[in-house]
Amino acid sequence: MKHLLTLLIILVHVALSAQTLNKRTDWIGNTFSGATQWVQNFIDEIKVFENGVVLTASDWDENGRCSGLYKDGDVNKNLFKQYNGAGGHNCWGWGTASAAVAMDSAFVYITNCDGDLLRFTWDPENIHTNRYKDKIHIGKANGMTAALGKIVLALENGDVLVLKSGDLSELASFRVAGVRDVTVAPDSTLWLLVGKTVKHYAADGSPLAAEIIDLEDPASVAIDNQGRLVVTDNGYRRQVLFYDINGAPTLVQTFGLEGGISAGTPGVVKDQPLKFFSLKGADTDADGNIYVAMSRRESIIRKFMPNGELVWEMLSLPFLDNADADVTTDGAKVYAVDEIYEVTYGENGIEWELVAITRDEHKYPNDPRITTQTTHSAFIRTVEGRRLLFMSSQTAGPFNVYYFDPETDGEIAVPSGMTKGKGWALWPDAAGNVWYGDGRKIVQEPLSGFSPNGEPAYGSTTSFPVPDEFVSVERLVYLPESDVMFISGFTKDNRDPGGSWGLIGTEVIRYENWTSAPTQIFRTKVPFDTWEGGGAPDMILPKSLAVTGDYFFVAYVHNDGESGNRPPVKVFSALNGQFVGNLRPTKEVGGISGWVDMAFAVTAMQRSNGEYVVFVEEDARAKTLVYRWTPSVDNVARPLGDKNAAPIDFKLYPNSPNPFNPDTHVRFDVPKSAEVTISIYNVLGRCVRLLLDEPRDAGHYTLTWDGLNDAGDQVSSGLYFLTMRSGHFVAMRKIALMR
Repeated sequence: MKHLLTLLIILVHVALSAQTLNKRTDWIGNTFSGATQWVQNFIDEIKVFENGVVLTASDWDENGRCSGLYKDGDVNKNLFKQYNGAGGHNCWGWGTASAAVAMDSAFVYITNCDGDLLRFTWDPENIHTNRYKDKIHIGKANGMTAALGKIVLALENGDVLVLKSGDLSELASFRVAGVRDVTVAPDSTLWLLVGKTVKHYAADGSPLAAEIIDLEDPASVAIDNQGRLVVTDNGYRRQVLFYDINGAPTLVQTFGLEGGISAGTPGVVKDQPLKFFSLKGADTDADGNIYVAMSRRESIIRKFMPNGELVWEMLSLPFLDNADADVTTDGAKVYAVDEIYEVTYGENGIEWELVAITRDEHKYPNDPRITTQTTHSAFIRTVEGRRLLFMSSQTAGPFNVYYFDPETDGEIAVPSGMTKGKGWALWPDAAGNVWYGDGRKIVQEPLSGFSPNGEPAYGSTTSFPVPDEFVSVERLVYLPESDVMFISGFTKDNRDPGGSWGLIGTEVIRYENWTSAPTQIFRTKVPFDTWEGGGAPDMILPKSLAVTGDYFFVAYVHNDGESGNRPPVKVFSALNGQFVGNLRPTKEVGGISGWVDMAFAVTAMQRSNGEYVVFVEEDARAKTLVYRWTPSVDNVARPLGDKNAAPIDFKLYPNSPNPFNPDTHVRFDVPKSAEVTISIYNVLGRCVRLLLDEPRDAGHYTLTWDGLNDAGDQVSSGLYFLTMRSGHFVAMRKIALMR
């Protein structure tokens, strides 16, 4: 019996593993894979040590990297953690959520959201080593610097606080209303960023005469290796400014292409690293290399030689974002909410490059991406050669509609000012029409044409009744080329059990002839499991739906019965609704999926070579997962009723439904005439039902288990094991009976 149980466990593991369709996992949108390292979600401030280590501040990173150390293309693996991760902190990021950081040769300083000044010991020659030392309470800070044995802080309440770096004793304190940042000059005087002006103060707080007033939108101040004042100006010129401060401040150098993202072809940044946007800070190392940080939604750090030559760049996608491929480019152009990437699909993985930033906050200050920052999903549609972007929030509708006018705006996505659709069930089809669920109606807003500059126009809406099967419609995908509609939601037969928000529902149903005479083709009950008090990673929660080619894809936010945070993307046939297998994160990304946390967390396309490319949100480590899969002969989708040629191998398919009550269907393939045995075992290893034990010719077969044992009695609820044996072939599946 013990040996049989061991065999059962091994076979179950093998059967589950066999359902994983992808051999590797790629990603776009972050310099690092996220296994142990990633570029953080936001950057609010940077400081640069003399040897070129970059220290960043952020008030939010989904996985806790609120302060990061970056050097020569590397980032610290050991996160900064207040109390060294022992707990008791009140701020996000292990207590390090911050807008102000500084460092000297002994310590890294972080002022967190509680107003505590934290000190960490560190080794400037090893960015992976740090340890929490102590803290004092000083109040929340906007900016901070460490120089000449002093720590100087610009506090939110307007106080400027000067501390001795060794024991943190107070040396001076004075008030400057509106102070935003501070730096210390070689002569120990202070330069303060106050509103849009840079002002000069003595070390004791006495105001000095010098000031800089001709700035548009200054973001930070610093002192470079030559003792010059460095100001980042995020106004229309979007440049880093260097001032000689020996006497009256004199602008002696500008760094960056004037106009930044608006210069040349607007939006295009490929091979143009000096086109800046959303500047957050700039600083230099002892050799005069220049470091620039940009962040509004994305995070980008660049190191330049003094002559402007790019040395390295590290970047991350915006927080809560996914990607969508332009099918007219065969997936070579991929769009996110603010970015366009070029992607090359190689045999051993993909290569990607950021080619454009699609927003311009100066030309289009009312862009919802800037005014609300709640646009988190993007769909790209090319209609009649015109590109449209549809952007929704984390919690779905409405869509904000954008268009491209290359002659005047290059690669900037122009906000049309239109919103379309509402609710969770929301979809832009390939023809540019918008569909959405509205109570007991499904509504189409048809694209009626374009203006000469590419702005879309929409016509009168058409409504269709929600099919009777549904209690609520949660997602929909309409395919105009075939008049096919996929609807997911909670049905009368499988209602919402509660336990989470924003899920796709319990069933996916396909309808043909949707706009004329809707005909149901199949109903698929998707795995779904919640319970009172349940939580990550145990519950099985379908979060997002995508349809392309012969398959549909369901992204999950929690696990499917495996330990660790590895929620799958489940793949189903779009022709017959049958489950095909799972896409799961592999070693390339540390075997982890992070978090799937929005309505449109998965998109998919089929490339011209037959390969399926699936993009999945991964907001924990600021990137998008990319699964690539080419169906094999044994999992190619076929329509219902297809009596295709005999299978090429033995195969035991997952039973359906599962869990089940009162019966479940068991499909299996036999490639040649052979003896076949199919049995049901309980968790003790006892055979409770022999379903089949006889010769079978080559073909596709289906059996039904009615939940009875060999004696004709009902078996109890619980876990069972379905086994198939034929010669040397052995396969096993888990079955759950829930009475």
